[in-house]
Amino acid sequence: MSIASIRASNASIFSSLTAPTAVFFGGTAGIGQAMAQSLASHTQGNANIIIVGRNAKAAQEIIDSFPRPSSSVKPIHEFVPCDASLMSNVASATEEVKKHLGEKKVDFLVLTTGYLTISGREETKEGMDKKMAVTYYAKWKFVKDLMGSLKEGGSKVVSVMSPGNGGRIDVNDLDMKELFCRKSGAPDADGFAQRYTLHSFIHANPGAVRTNYVYASPSAVFRYTAPLIMGLAYPFAISPEDCAEYMWHGTLQKAAGVFRVGSRGEDLGKKRYFGNEEQREKLWNHTAAMVEGE
Repeated sequence: MSIASIRASNASIFSSLTAPTAVFFGGTAGIGQAMAQSLASHTQGNANIIIVGRNAKAAQEIIDSFPRPSSSVKPIHEFVPCDASLMSNVASATEEVKKHLGEKKVDFLVLTTGYLTISGREETKEGMDKKMAVTYYAKWKFVKDLMGSLKEGGSKVVSVMSPGNGGRIDVNDLDMKELFCRKSGAPDADGFAQRYTLHSFIHANPGAVRTNYVYASPSAVFRYTAPLIMGLAYPFAISPEDCAEYMWHGTLQKAAGVFRVGSRGEDLGKKRYFGNEEQREKLWNHTAAMVEGE
C-alpha cells in the first residue's frame, strides 16, 4: 500500500472511534511525538493524549500543535515527566498517569523510549545497566503498572524497537553483565500476551527514520558524527510523520495476541525470532525480580 492509502486507512479507522485514549512513553521527540501528533490530527484533536518523557518544553509544544477539538467535552492533553533510567521514576510516572486518566481506560499504550550509546555497561543506582533500563526494564514496568488501566477487549500496546534483528538468548546472563548487548527493547510481549489475553501486544521495527535520535545520544562519538551518519542514511530513511502512519497501520490491523511488525507495518511473523517456552518464562521471572523484586 502507498503511504497515501495507509494514511487514509488510518484516518478512517480513527474517525470511527469516540475520543480514544492514548499514552506515549517517550513521546517528547521522534517516533513517539509523530505518533501522538498523527493521532491528534486524525481525530481532529478529539483524543485523550498523555505524553510521558523528560522534556516538558517539547511536550507542551507538541500539545499546542494538536488541532482544537470540536467536541464540547475537553479531552485530556497532559504531560508527565519521567527519567526512564530509574524504575522508581517510572513508578511515580505511572501513578501520575492514572490520576490524569481518572475513570478513562487506555486504548493505545505506545512505548518508544531509547538510549543510543557505544559505551559498555553503565550501572544506575538501582543496579541496572542504563541502556537496558531505558529500552527494556522501564517499558516492562510501564506496561505492568498500567495493565489495570487498559480498556478490556481492545487495547493495543506498542513497543517500538527492532524485532527481526534479535539474537539468541543466554538464560544465564539475562541482565547482560557478562556479555553486554546493544540490542534490546521489547517489554516481553510474549509474556504479557500469555498473561493478558484480551489485549494486543505489538513489537514494531520502524527501520531508518529521520529523527534527532543520533544528535541526542549521550555518546560524544554519535553526536559529533551525527551529520555524517544522518546524511548517509537520508536516502534510505523516512520522515517521522510517514513512520508514524506505518506504525499505526501495523497496530490498527491487529486483534488480541502478540505480533511483530516491520517498517511498513507489515507482519514479520517469526523472522529472526528466538526463544522457547522455558526461556520466555525465565525472562519473565528475571524481569519481575529486577523491576519489582518479585
